[in-house]
Amino acid sequence: MTTGAKIRKYRLEKGLTQKELSEKLGVSGSFIGQYENDTRTPKMATLNKIANALEIDSSCLISDPPITFEVPMAEAVEYYGPFISDVEKNFNKLNKDGRTKVVEYAADLSENPKYKK
Repeated sequence: MTTGAKIRKYRLEKGLTQKELSEKLGVSGSFIGQYENDTRTPKMATLNKIANALEIDSSCLISDPPITFEVPMAEAVEYYGPFISDVEKNFNKLNKDGRTKVVEYAADLSENPKYKK
């Protein structure tokens, strides 16, 4: 998920409009739209201000959580290997937009009770 998509996600979760968030930050409303559309990249200081305004940790806006395995690392390659190699092979064929869609789709699937463990 892009930084802009994350800003939008957390802003909507807090029930804020772009204008309300921009007022909290003391910036023009158009800046928030540009950040959310990824046409402008906020500097780290701005990301920290956005995170504070949204009452979240700034790391939520800049990094995805690491992949963790449910088995010891020594067994992980054997256990997940076939899945990882297929996913990696197909993922590497995609451009940035396609990769973003894969991550978004995986996030949606992980929330669907039909596919949860």
